[in-house]
Amino acid sequence: MRVWTTSKTVPGGCCAWRDRVLGAGRCGWNAGAERHGPLPSTAASYRFGAANHQLAPQDLRRDGDVEEEYFLSVKANVYSWPAPGPAVVRTAAAAYTTRALMRPPANRARFSGDVVVEFLNPAISST
Repeated sequence: MRVWTTSKTVPGGCCAWRDRVLGAGRCGWNAGAERHGPLPSTAASYRFGAANHQLAPQDLRRDGDVEEEYFLSVKANVYSWPAPGPAVVRTAAAAYTTRALMRPPANRARFSGDVVVEFLNPAISST
């Protein structure tokens, strides 16, 4: 997912954006989720879908933003639909990891609490 924020100030301090999006403590989203990151990025190993590696590169710093990547791990059920009707749990509490590509303000006090979520697609063109 990609996340953009607006330039308003939000109560809760500099980590409020991360808590709201990635499920830390006080908001309680994704209870039990493990998060890893932000993950390092180098010239040789950069984020898939990174703003500065798009067909039309974007300089997030110019707009006062940064880009961070996280892995989020949780447990989730796997379902089957063997017949018309409700789904059936095929595997309960299977380990699952996904990633989040975030673009918050560099100055965390500018985070408004507004979040735009876009699903990442493997067809994203990176150079």
